[in-house]
Amino acid sequence: MINTDITSQKSRDFLAWISCFLTVLFLAAPSLHAHELWLEPLDLHIDAGEPVQANIIIGERLLGNTQIYMPVTTEKLLALTKDGQMNWTPRVGSRPAIDIVPEQTGHVVLVYQSSENFVKYRTLEKFLKFATKKGAENIAEQHRERALPLADFSEIYRRYAKASLFIGDHTDEVNDSNVGMEVEFVITSASKVENGSQRLQVRLLYQGQALGNAMITLFSRDATGKVEKTIDKTSPDGTITVTAEAGYFYLLDHVVIRATDPATNKKEAPWESLWASLSFSG
Repeated sequence: MINTDITSQKSRDFLAWISCFLTVLFLAAPSLHAHELWLEPLDLHIDAGEPVQANIIIGERLLGNTQIYMPVTTEKLLALTKDGQMNWTPRVGSRPAIDIVPEQTGHVVLVYQSSENFVKYRTLEKFLKFATKKGAENIAEQHRERALPLADFSEIYRRYAKASLFIGDHTDEVNDSNVGMEVEFVITSASKVENGSQRLQVRLLYQGQALGNAMITLFSRDATGKVEKTIDKTSPDGTITVTAEAGYFYLLDHVVIRATDPATNKKEAPWESLWASLSFSG
């Protein structure tokens, strides 16, 4: 007699493994490297006692593909709440990847950090196009001075994503903090203003220090799905202020591109990009 419970479990585990394998291939695709990664809650208005669910999404202009949870591509997954840091480990293949029920109401920040990954550039032109789009300066000059290859070279990349939301009524108490990621946004204040909008002050950190005069891309999406993109810069002390209108979803994006020693990594990559994102709503 076959134990159907065990058989079903094995089938689910096998399907999860297949999904993970396909997603690894999907994440490694060069065409996806230049896309943003963000955390997007399934529900922007959460009552006390309800679950906080959010997807990991890779895409462009706030339109993308939902990722399943995979330990091999995840280095950090946690939430910052009034009670402190909340860690959890989803089941392999979970979608949404984030599904928790914090005990307290108030401000919650979801945090995701990817593992190291690589992308290969067939031409220098494509890499320079990406670097210019993300505001990196003097990359072409540095590439030449380092006598690096003009084609067929790799780049390391990592993603660092946060999402801000409230359980219950909005409060001015902010529970965000520096969680030790290489580059990250930290919300320092979030207050309600006229017309139900939310004004956030955010500081961009790189290696724990404020990153001033850094290029920031801000995407906004209204209830109809229309997306707008604006470019801004942090102040000299690394801060930026955003007014989030009610009914809109937002994404802040910044990328650090830095030189690395090819002899220290398995793909002999001479460059590394570190992606920071912060999503929130009005």
